[in-house]
Amino acid sequence: MSFSKLREQITTDLDRIDSIQDYQRNYLSADVIQSIEQLNKKFVEHLLYDLTNSKKDVEVRSYLSDNYRDANDYALECIEPAFYKTNIYGARIKTWTNSALKCFDIFLIKLINEHKREKIKKSGRQLKERDVYNHLIQNKGNQYKIGIAFQTIYQQRSSFTHVQFETKDGVRSTKRWSNSKYNFARDLILEQFEKGLNALIKEMEEHGI
Repeated sequence: MSFSKLREQITTDLDRIDSIQDYQRNYLSADVIQSIEQLNKKFVEHLLYDLTNSKKDVEVRSYLSDNYRDANDYALECIEPAFYKTNIYGARIKTWTNSALKCFDIFLIKLINEHKREKIKKSGRQLKERDVYNHLIQNKGNQYKIGIAFQTIYQQRSSFTHVQFETKDGVRSTKRWSNSKYNFARDLILEQFEKGLNALIKEMEEHGI
């Protein structure tokens, strides 16, 4: 049977998705929805504590101020498919890492721009995410640790995106990612997030945040 005929036989009650609530209702289990609702929209706080294994109270909302909503939205993108980091499996780590980096990049930019009152130099004509990490690596102590950790995560995320390669004979092909490879990358990424974010919390404390 051709796929076009097979597709015509598929019956579903799934409607058009027009809101986050529509998505959650159609694609998330009742237990996951209940867990998300219990967070009282403090998604970024939940993600931060989950990744750092920390019980410290960090005033995330006051630290991020006007940028809180953006970080919170990215955090929700992380916890919908994996409420806890232990729920991440296989290829899920790809989109999870992308959203997590965007979420915590806001923390780093805030630290550099507003609390250290420094400008982030561009490494070329266009802005690049890794400019933020390189800026931190130029310093010592916690900032260096933050920069190294996030640079490692960024490089790993890039490996998910850039899958083409060329053989010695000049033949182009694509890399195959197995679940075991994804899980190995996941463990590395989570380890670096734990190191980088704990160093970030210490840096925030030194600035009286």
